[in-house]
Amino acid sequence: MFRRIVSKVDPHYSHLRFLIEIKLNIIMFSLSRYQKRRKQELEQSSKLIADLIASIGRKHFLSCIQRLVHNFTSYDMFVALSYFGDSAPTSLSYKAQAKHPPKLLNIYTTGAYRLDPVFSCCKAGIEPGVYTLRSLSPIEFDKTLYYQTFYGSLGLGDEVDMLVNIPDGGYILLGFARNDTQELFSKDELSMLSILFPIVSVSVQEHLDRTGWGSWLWDKSSDNSLPTGDIFPKLSERQREVALLILRGFSSEDIGRHMGISENTVKVHRRNAYSMLNVTTSIELFVVFLSDCGVSVDAIKEYLNIETSFSL
Repeated sequence: MFRRIVSKVDPHYSHLRFLIEIKLNIIMFSLSRYQKRRKQELEQSSKLIADLIASIGRKHFLSCIQRLVHNFTSYDMFVALSYFGDSAPTSLSYKAQAKHPPKLLNIYTTGAYRLDPVFSCCKAGIEPGVYTLRSLSPIEFDKTLYYQTFYGSLGLGDEVDMLVNIPDGGYILLGFARNDTQELFSKDELSMLSILFPIVSVSVQEHLDRTGWGSWLWDKSSDNSLPTGDIFPKLSERQREVALLILRGFSSEDIGRHMGISENTVKVHRRNAYSMLNVTTSIELFVVFLSDCGVSVDAIKEYLNIETSFSL
């Protein structure tokens, strides 16, 4: 009855009804395909999680973590490191495209790690979870020579890190990065990684229990940390702290806020530190820092592409 009445009012009713029915069929077909795709994704995810569990205690454990994460988000680089207090981090896995990645990693673990925001956050006891490098870094971190050397040389565009806490207050970092030709990790991707995190975290902890990683990740009887006093030994404690914060990308205002002193006092400490070290730029300050960490001048020139025109 309704159709007959409307047809009299609108002669195009039949045509509209036909179009609506086509639209509904397309929607139902799309939903069907979506449900099928979601089912396939769920099956794939379940298989990858099962593979991860089965790999606990075996050599391909980290590879299974990478495959699981890659099922939910794309990435170009992967790194796994362990952090314990002030000790130098230990490299567990490193996959990246760079001119000299092994040498850069060696320089990093020799002492350059002290300028890394992840190291600072782990040392401070950050809550385990999923973090972007940007969320852990000072605002001007990407302008520092440290960033340009250890991140820029990799062509890094964005990085997201899973920080898993392990016994004795340590962390395992699982870092997934994209090169600078890719988009940043989206909120949806970060949310998905946060959902995956409890599974990955428990798996890492169980893997450590089974393999005894903790016995060689960090030996309390042989602390391999670099004493802070060995870096910029000519400087006072305050001057050294200011110099290190400058290298980490903190502005004078942020340093003052961090240390509880005025911005003018920060500038005085910086001027005195530069004078004591006989440097005039942050580049020269960075070179002195690396030298104090034990990095050779030849390595600085060859692998970091930094010219040292002053005597150390």
